[in-house]
This record gives sequence, C-alpha cells and structure tokens, in this order.
Amino acid sequence: KVLDVLIRYFGLAQADLFLLDSDTQELVLQSSTGGAKKLAGQLRIQRDQGITGSMLGRKTGLFLFGDSPRRNSAWRVAYLPLRVGDYSIGILVLQRGSSNGELLEGVVEGIAQFLAEQIGEETSKEHTSQALLKLSTLNEKGLKLLELRDVDEIISASTTSAALLVGAEAAVLRLCDNGDWWVGGSFGIDGDGPLSDMILQVDESMVQDHVISSGTPVILNSLERFKDIPKDFPYKTFIGVPVKEGTQWVGVISLYNKLQYTPLAQPVFTQEDLEILNKYVIYLARAMSQARSLETYENMPGTDPLTGLKNERYFHVRLTEELERAARYDRKLGLVIVEVDYEKEAQILNGDLLREVVRRVSFMINDTFRNVDVVARMGENRFAVILPDTGDTLMEAIARLKKNASRFSFTNGHDEPIPLKFNVGWSYFPDMATNTRDLVSLASRLSPLQIASPEV
Repeated sequence: KVLDVLIRYFGLAQADLFLLDSDTQELVLQSSTGGAKKLAGQLRIQRDQGITGSMLGRKTGLFLFGDSPRRNSAWRVAYLPLRVGDYSIGILVLQRGSSNGELLEGVVEGIAQFLAEQIGEETSKEHTSQALLKLSTLNEKGLKLLELRDVDEIISASTTSAALLVGAEAAVLRLCDNGDWWVGGSFGIDGDGPLSDMILQVDESMVQDHVISSGTPVILNSLERFKDIPKDFPYKTFIGVPVKEGTQWVGVISLYNKLQYTPLAQPVFTQEDLEILNKYVIYLARAMSQARSLETYENMPGTDPLTGLKNERYFHVRLTEELERAARYDRKLGLVIVEVDYEKEAQILNGDLLREVVRRVSFMINDTFRNVDVVARMGENRFAVILPDTGDTLMEAIARLKKNASRFSFTNGHDEPIPLKFNVGWSYFPDMATNTRDLVSLASRLSPLQIASPEV
C-alpha cells in the first residue's frame, strides 16, 4: 500500500521494496509495483551483488541521474537504505517517471527513513506477538502429547503440531529402535505415489547426511543448491531436529517449506524456529518413551483371567511408572481402592455365582472411570484404580462410583437380590503421599461408601 501511494503521489514509474533476510544475509524482494511483483518472496540478491546488494551497510542513498543535468530534482533512480538504529533492514528502489515535478533527494530519503521505522515497529510487534503465542502453544501441545498413550496417535499429533508451530508445509517423523530406522508418519504429504516416494527418498538422505551423521539440528534454506536433490522436488527449505531421550535416539523430525503468513515474514526457517522445535522434541521424546513402555506393559502377562482387568503385578509396575511421570512433569496422580463386601452372603453363593459377582462388579467399576485410568483386580474382592493427572478432583470419580454402585444389583439363582456393600479409600500425589508405598497405604484405609446394593 505504501508503494502504491508513492507511485500515485510522486508520479514514480516503479517502486521495489527489498528486506534483509537475517539468516542468509540476502535481500529478498517483498513488494513491487512493476513486473517484478510476481517474483515477490522469490527474488534474492546477495550482499554486494550489483548496485542494490552493495547498498547494504550504507547510511545514505545513491541517486542516479542518467543523461539529465545533475540537479536535486532530476534523479532517475534512487537506491535508499532502510535502517532501524544501526541496523540495515532493507533497500527501497525508486524509479522516476516522465513527470518534471520536483522530488528532492532529502524528501525521498525522509520517506525511506519513515518507511524503515514503520516496518521495524510492525515487525517488532508481530515478532513479539508470534513468539508469545508460539511459546504458549508449544507448552499446551507438549502437555497434550504427554497425555497420549498410543504410538500412532503421538506420531500423528506430533507431526501436525510441529508443522503448525513453525509454519511448515510438510513434516516427516522417522523413528529409531536399536539402530533400525523407519518412517513413523508424516504431515502434508499426500498418500502413496511417485511424488511422495521421491519426497521420502530425499528426506531419508537429508536426515542421514545432515542430522544423524552430526547428531545436531540443521537448517538448510536453499535446497535447490544441492545437486543430488531432483529438480522437481517440491520443497525449497528444510529443518531437521534429533529426537532423543537422554543419549538414546528416538527419531528425527524434519520439516519442509517455511510458509509466509505475513508480507514481511521471510519464507525461511530461523534460529527461533529451531529453538521452538528443540523444546517441542523434549515432549515428543518423552511421550514416545512412555508409549513404548506402555506397550511393553500391555504385552506382559498382566491380565486377570476372570475379569479381563489388569492384575496386581501389572498394577504395581504401572503405578511406579505413572508416579515417576507425575513427579517429572509436576502433575498429579490419584489412586482409588474399592472393596466389595459380601462375606455375610458368601455362604449362600456357590463358586460360579461368587465369580459372577466379581465379574459384574469389575464391569461396573471399569465403566465408572475414564479410558486413561488403569483398573486392576488386587485380590478376590478388591480393585485398584490409577488416575493419571488427577489430584483432589478424584472426588468427582468417587461420586460417580457411589452413583453407579447404588444402581448395582445382583440376584441368586432364585431371583432373590443379594445385598452387597462397597468400601472405598483414596490418596493422591503429591499432597497426600510422595511414593507408591504411602499412596497404597493411605488408599487402603477403607470406609463404607455409604450406599448398599438394592434390597427387597
């Protein structure tokens, strides 16, 4: 809009605005009122390349007068440095039209300075706003990643979130296990086909040659300069970041094509993008480690054959793991123990009916709690529930248990209701206990749930 105003008000033939890419130190055409407008965001000029490139670092403008006698109003082309304080941010190039009106050098230099100040102010505001937003989003998405338990869900969420956090067009997550590497998932790459196959082949080379070999993050903003990359490769920029848990490789996440969301933004990856990704992969590495540990637990012989719930052995292993996770990420952890009391009625229940009571009670308890909660059978008539990310709010779960228990009923072979009573205890980390032994000990202090099964 500013360039259009200059054209109309001062009768200029053309105006071109170049801004400095701080990472590559190249001038990038941001806007033009002439035929070059189609090259906005693509045309790059090296420092000291031609007159425009040589203007970087200069404090005063350069005016070319052509064949006209040299006087203040007769210049034909002006190269004007855009500076904010002691820093160059770009170059404004103006070409005079056929108008004979006066346009003093001092006037256009003042216009350039005003434009530089406006660009600097807007860029600073935008940068600060975007940085705060990204940091907030980073923490939010990272914590959500830690709540996931399924490896496929983590892969899908992480590739999508990483691309959104740094404004990338595509993302690929490669995973590692005992030295074996494979593609875990991707974002922004359409299905199967020659193009996607080529993208993944190039990605494999980029990751191996530039990230795995060095063990460090890499930013490459001019992929067209690499001779081994096909000319029809659709992406121009790359950033790759190792995903590690301690010193162990978990994988590498690579992102392609920085998107230009605002006219003043550069379509290249920056050190700020790298800092954001370095923080995000900490969450990703931990989430993958947790999910893989959970898969190990799920595959261990840890199921109660009667109820299908987890058994006591699994419960103790999982409680230890969840407590470590809660302590590491400053989260809460709840534990509920439920016992069904049918001792007075046991003499009228044969073995099959007794087992059926346990099964039916286990179904009711399992339905009461969330999918992320871990329900285990701890003995003949005792059950335990691990509630991740739940502290004193577990009383809401106790209320649901009371409601469901009040509706629970069981009859003997003569359709006679059998009264059952429920006892419950609870504890939570870190307010009530800070280790598994104390959590279990406190939760084992049972008291009546203040309800009984329906009786006739």
